[in-house]
Amino acid sequence: MGSRWSIGWVGTTLALGLTATLTAHVDDPKPRDTVPPYMGPGYRSAGAADGGVPLEFDSDGVQLLSWLPISEFPGSHTASNDCWGYVSPTGREYALLGLSAGTGIVEITNPGDPVIVEMIPGPQSSWHDIKVFQNHAYVVSEAGNGIQVIDLTNVDFGVATLVNEITTGGSATHNVAINADSGRLYRTGGSGNGLLIYDIGFNPANPTLIGSWPTRYVHDAQIVTYTSGPWAGKEIAFCCSGLNGGSVETGLDILDVTNPGNIITLGQLIYANGAYSHQAWLSEDRQYLYLNDELDENGVLPTTTFAIDVSNLASPFVAGTFTNGNQSIGHNLYVRGDLIFEANYRSGLRVFDTSVDPLNPVEIAYFDTWIPDDNDNFNGLWSNYPYFPSGVIIGSDIEKGLFVWRLGEPMLAFGFPSGLPEAVAPSGDSIAVEITELQAGGLLPGTATVHVSDGVGGFTTSPMIANGGTSFTATIPATECGTLVDFYFSADASDGFTETSPSLAPSSAYAATSTFGTDVAFTDDMETDPGWAVENVDLTDGGWGRGVPAGAGDRGDPLADFDGSGQCWLTDNVSGNSDVDGGPTRLESPPIDISGLPDPFVSYARWFTNDDNDADNLTVEVSSNGGANWTLVEVVGNEIGWQEHTFRVADFVALNPQIHLRFSATDNPNDSVTEAAIDAVKVLSFECIGAQPADLNQDGNVDFGDILLAIGAWGPCPAPPATCPEDIDGSGAVDFGDILQIIANWTG
Repeated sequence: MGSRWSIGWVGTTLALGLTATLTAHVDDPKPRDTVPPYMGPGYRSAGAADGGVPLEFDSDGVQLLSWLPISEFPGSHTASNDCWGYVSPTGREYALLGLSAGTGIVEITNPGDPVIVEMIPGPQSSWHDIKVFQNHAYVVSEAGNGIQVIDLTNVDFGVATLVNEITTGGSATHNVAINADSGRLYRTGGSGNGLLIYDIGFNPANPTLIGSWPTRYVHDAQIVTYTSGPWAGKEIAFCCSGLNGGSVETGLDILDVTNPGNIITLGQLIYANGAYSHQAWLSEDRQYLYLNDELDENGVLPTTTFAIDVSNLASPFVAGTFTNGNQSIGHNLYVRGDLIFEANYRSGLRVFDTSVDPLNPVEIAYFDTWIPDDNDNFNGLWSNYPYFPSGVIIGSDIEKGLFVWRLGEPMLAFGFPSGLPEAVAPSGDSIAVEITELQAGGLLPGTATVHVSDGVGGFTTSPMIANGGTSFTATIPATECGTLVDFYFSADASDGFTETSPSLAPSSAYAATSTFGTDVAFTDDMETDPGWAVENVDLTDGGWGRGVPAGAGDRGDPLADFDGSGQCWLTDNVSGNSDVDGGPTRLESPPIDISGLPDPFVSYARWFTNDDNDADNLTVEVSSNGGANWTLVEVVGNEIGWQEHTFRVADFVALNPQIHLRFSATDNPNDSVTEAAIDAVKVLSFECIGAQPADLNQDGNVDFGDILLAIGAWGPCPAPPATCPEDIDGSGAVDFGDILQIIANWTG
């Protein structure tokens, strides 16, 4: 059964219109589906504590650890493409991401908080491919520059250096393959047919051309050295190949490349109904080669992976095929143990298990990065890399950048026997928590933690009290009455990952108001209009309007309102690529009566995105004199998803009988993508004085009856989770200190 991953908002535009420098192999259809990249924020499961309202990646059995969108990488990039991995001698792990203007190097040693280490410029193109040998990375592109050689020796110190560009043999290349056993690099496709073979074992920084095979176009290849059997000691290349750029007589060529000056064709397979032999990878026992055809769907067929028997290199044959039934295009796949990891464009990462039947693998997990559909278009996940020792998996998405995952479900589950509170006592509170091990030994003792934020200075942490078994008590410290308190729970699992509740914490957290009670005087869910007014100043497009969000989420607009009622106020509520241009556009509330509230607060949900480094803003103002004067409440820059905010009216204006609110969004000068929305406006007051703790019998008075109750409960309090209401001073026992507290609060 699938689950839904929530992450702020997701760019899923279906409109064309991106202008970019594109190069491709002959008849490559990818440019026809080009759309603008996602421009919103990403996600880190550790590190920055940004909040956001969920949008959903469909998944099952794959856990999202982090996501770095293209916009986070230095430089001007319109897409990402290939990815690969590197592990330094110290064991630190790095993702290498191909981008349209170069190669990004990202440390993922902490997979929940990746760090961009370096950006190596490269030719502007939607096609880059990367492989690694020892401490060097090799990058090729169909736009030229030959083989870019990147020295990773000092990457642990934040340094990666472009040390060479090898154009011997040609400039443009479609892909690169490496056989680490022989110390050879193979260039495929691009400016010519076949393979170009280079020695990198002698001097990894200076690849030397030592041979070629120009007979047929090779789109991609895997090259291995056999250590046993009849081919022991031989270096064998499995080539996805064809004529006329790979589209004619498409299939598989198996070559003996042991002697690069005398390459021998051992076997060839032109499989039935082939459209374009794209990429393939061997099973670990080298019995089968799993091959994907990039163009065989044709709007009708489901994506199909071929299981080719290569036990006899001279006579390969299709032993079976398999599919998960959807139509998305098969692209890059890799084998790790009994698992096949496929990057299938619009259906994302697909994981198949071969352990029962290698000819009929069963899909066991997936993570879909393209939300709208599984059609056979060239959008979504380009590639993946599943070989990190930690078990972390990375994926490169054309529009959305770098994803970091782990395979498998969480080892721990969080539960709340008394539910999650909507309000917590300003004097401090507690929450009952259950942590269940989904696998025996899954919880590391002493790691159960509660994280609390009152909106000032981020989250503070404290250990939960272990009550025995699965029971824990989380303490919420004293907070200022009326504030919105965010909180989440975490615990370390024995597999090395930290589990949280909610699962995307700290980017998403639970929330409760600090109060003993609430009196709501005004509420507006935006389903009707009680009299809001819109004023546009120097605005050319994007004014406020009320309705159900109609955008696609691709330009920063919300896909849904905040409270689920349906409608909200938002800027330029049209489908397509519209946003605020010029301005400001101002949204003013009707007069709101606060005369019956002793200490009124205002609460609202806001949405604001901007791709101009916060140069444009959403401003919130309040007036208590009919709009003659406005007082600034807050200035909002780029955020992740919907956010709730609460402010105390008396902190900004005099408490006259009525107030007005005003929300203003601007893109002036008009040089960025700006979207804003407002929902769930409330005016309320909070009870900030709780019941008198010294009134033990709750008769409304603190008197001799309370002393009698304290004497009757005299002695140590029982251990948590039992309560001891007579312990007024919190000493852990009912004693003379509590009698003194009763006397101090005496009302008679």
